[in-house]
Amino acid sequence: MKRLLLPLLLLPALCGCRSPERPPTPIDFQNDPQILRGRWSGQLSTNVTLTLDLTATYKQESFYSVMGTGQLGTQALTVEGNVMAAYNHKFIQPQTSPIPQGVRLRLNEGQGDQELFCPEFQGTAGQSVWKCFYRSADMLIGPFDLKRAIS
Repeated sequence: MKRLLLPLLLLPALCGCRSPERPPTPIDFQNDPQILRGRWSGQLSTNVTLTLDLTATYKQESFYSVMGTGQLGTQALTVEGNVMAAYNHKFIQPQTSPIPQGVRLRLNEGQGDQELFCPEFQGTAGQSVWKCFYRSADMLIGPFDLKRAIS
């Protein structure tokens, strides 16, 4: 019996058998509310607001890039970063995008770099909301809601 058990355990590895993966879920790159484009803002504290004006650009199946400008309180920022696809999701065509795994953007302002990290999208049909954290050399703030401005 033991002699038969070992070959049965090795069979999937030897034949390359594995369970089928689910097909990727396409999301409309041009219109989906979670795509980081346009104006977004979040309240980091009672007196500090982060505002971002962003452009999203399709790059390849696994990510899109984000560039723009922003304001942290009274401090002007330049913004750049990439949004990566979550596991088993990919860009199907340039018009579609994956479900984002999370957002990590560099916020540069001359005196030092800061970072915006948003691990989770919690939007609804009427509101686009990312749960985010802000980090600089001397502080970490979050979570806070980064919301898309309604135009």
